[in-house]
Formats: sequence, structure tokens, C-alpha cells
Amino acid sequence: ALTQAQKVMFSMTDSIKENFELGSQLLSEYNEETAGKLLENEMFIDKCESALNEYLLKITSKRLHSSERKLASELLNSVGDHCENLLIVGRKISDEKISFSTQGTMEINTLLQATANIIDTTFTAFKNDDLTAVSRIEPLAQSITEVKEIIKDHHVIRLQTGDCDIDGGFALVDILTSLDRIGSHCSNIGLHIAKKLATDSFDEMHGHIYTNGYKT
Repeated sequence: ALTQAQKVMFSMTDSIKENFELGSQLLSEYNEETAGKLLENEMFIDKCESALNEYLLKITSKRLHSSERKLASELLNSVGDHCENLLIVGRKISDEKISFSTQGTMEINTLLQATANIIDTTFTAFKNDDLTAVSRIEPLAQSITEVKEIIKDHHVIRLQTGDCDIDGGFALVDILTSLDRIGSHCSNIGLHIAKKLATDSFDEMHGHIYTNGYKT
């Protein structure tokens, strides 16, 4: 039963990865066909989470441990939600004819690539119980947060010089927030995997649990 639940979550990861690619495309070139595919995938992801959590509640009555998989499905769906947010921002950019400076566009693309990397690394770790991949997730998440702050600082400078406008700033903040939160959710998934796989060691002096580079 739990193996079947795992297969469903693997299908969720495939759809989420595709949705991030679609959402990234919609930021630079919005079209309804791509948006429709993203929403179709999002419906599938939502249905998977609902059905999976209901199923896991049922098999709990068989004295099977399902809490970890329920947590994982909720974390996966959280990543998917932010991919849908990219669609919303892409539509806003298209409808309001918002444009970014050349430098701003390059910075957004850099962060999109970094986020694609953490998604791929996280799902590799999730599917394969890959501890090497797990160890890379948290540093990637921290890098995304740091780059986000740098981009925000650069945008303020461009506002002052007139290279960007206020409307573009709102859209940029929406993009940066979604990407940062995706990184954060990936970090949580990494912690989930680490706790599942590793033997915890207790730091008696500080009272923390250290698990594969994660401190809880």
C-alpha cells in the first residue's frame, strides 16, 4: 500500500517539474495553451494530494505508518502551488504589458535556473533516497534566498535611475517571492528525506538534532 502511495508521489514530482518549466515560459511569453497545460497539471497534483491523503488515512487503520508520506505529499503540493503563482504573474505581465530591463531579465533568468536546479536535485533525492543530493538542497536554498535579496537591491537602484518602473517592481517581487518559497519547500522536503534516512546524532551542548547537515 505504501509503495503504491510512493508511486503516486513520484507522478506528482514529474508534473511539478513540468509545471515549473511551463510557469517559467509564461513569464517571458504568455499564451493560453501553455497556461491551460499548467492548470491541467495543477488539477492533477491537487487530486493526487487529496486522494493520497485520504488513502493514507484509510491504511492507517491497518497499523501502517503513513505520516511521513502524508507530510511529503503536502510538501510536494506546496511546491506546485508556487508554480501556479508564476502563471498568475505571467498573465499580469502580459495583460499590463510590463517589461523588465535587460539586466533585470538576466537576473530573473538566473534565479529561475537556480530554482530549476533545486527542484531537480530535491526530486532526485526524493525518488532515489539519494543522500548526496539531499546534502546539496539546503545550500541551494540558501543561495536562492541570497540571490533574491541581491536582485531586490539591484531593482531599487534601477528604480532610482529610471531603468525600471513601479509596476515592474510589483511583478518582480511576486516572482522572487514564489521562487524563494519554492526553495524553502524544497529545503523542507530535504529535511524530511534526511530524517527518514539518517541516524540522528544529538548535540548535548546545544540541544539540537543534526541530520545530514540539517539542524532542527
